Amino acid sequence: MSRRPYGPEQASAIANASPTDTTRTSVQEHSPGLQLGMKNELENKLEMLQAANPELKLLAVSGGIWACSPVTQRAQLILTDWHVFEVQRPGRPMRTRHFAGYNVTDREGRASSAIVTFDVATGRGVTVSGRVYELRGRTDFNADGEYVWHRWLEINSAMDVVDVTDEIKSSMEQK
Repeated sequence: MSRRPYGPEQASAIANASPTDTTRTSVQEHSPGLQLGMKNELENKLEMLQAANPELKLLAVSGGIWACSPVTQRAQLILTDWHVFEVQRPGRPMRTRHFAGYNVTDREGRASSAIVTFDVATGRGVTVSGRVYELRGRTDFNADGEYVWHRWLEINSAMDVVDVTDEIKSSMEQK
């Protein structure tokens, strides 16, 4: 599923969301008991807020994380504002390295599965999923990439996180 910047279609999707949708709004992020299908309850709460403060302006913002497209649909992508991290995951005997950054191909933050191979000459790496990531541009997080990386850490219970970006960048510069 490709994501685009926020616009009228996302606002409509939020208003008409069903309980089976895979993305969540920021309201749900901060209100764990609220489910997507509870549109009327959400609207009532927002109306009460506006009634209490008529100058209050409301903006619906979509957010959250979602499963990425299968490798068969998106075999390779380009990451900018990238980092490479090494982590230890529970129940895994070895540490793994992962790409994180901004996926310019689909305009979203991205965290990869474990890196299997990396070519410092081309800046391209292949992950366990078989997807090819090409690293371009600066090594600095944007908000989307950082958000997704921190959520990935939380979801995967990763620990002992080491940023190995400088090591990778240095290897690429010496090619």
